[in-house]
Amino acid sequence: MLVASTDAISITAPVVTGEMRLQSGTFTNASLNGISVLHTAGISGTSRSASVGTLTANGSGSVTAAITTDTAGTLAPVANTTTTYAVAANGRATLAASAVKVVYLTAANAGFVVGNDAATTTGELEAQAAGPFSASTLTGAFSFGTENVGSNASSTEVGIATPDGSGTAALSIDLSSHSGLSIDNNQSSTYTVNADGTGTISGDSFIIVSPSKVVVLDSASGNVNPDVVVLEKYVCA
Repeated sequence: MLVASTDAISITAPVVTGEMRLQSGTFTNASLNGISVLHTAGISGTSRSASVGTLTANGSGSVTAAITTDTAGTLAPVANTTTTYAVAANGRATLAASAVKVVYLTAANAGFVVGNDAATTTGELEAQAAGPFSASTLTGAFSFGTENVGSNASSTEVGIATPDGSGTAALSIDLSSHSGLSIDNNQSSTYTVNADGTGTISGDSFIIVSPSKVVVLDSASGNVNPDVVVLEKYVCA
């Protein structure tokens, strides 16, 4: 279900949109067990931030987070944190010491993420498919688009990426910003993939969720409004 608020717009009642998903399974600490990919975004004042990373949980209360964050155009080194977590029966998981504080699980290793930082960070957690990964993992046509747009200063994009499985991807991009539209931008980019699913494309970091889904940290040089771009493979009828 997709949801949207109908309150009169004000500082204390901004426009809110989102989605609801049906939960599945019984939730315990074992509901976090393995590697999950997270992607989040937020804004504090005029400072936009976005992150991609992984949570690696052992199923019994210990988790390691490895997160890459761009804040207002400044890309931070990967932050590695090992901490404890606890999962309640209703799927609410709390992390003791991490930028990711709360996850509401919808299924094993998957759910919605929220931080307790000034940027009001929100996002999603998704179970990662089994690796190892390589450039050949990504082939065929992927549609993509910007998610979690929190500032009208951000540039958003939709388009099609077609990686060839050997390290080169053809891109067709339509861009929207406060200065207008820029459509039919065609270019070729190189990409690299590590065995753990992390990689880069044109200098931007990404993580493979599965051979049919990738999340990219759009942190190009000079971009002070970073976002997360989601690529999903589609099949033409």
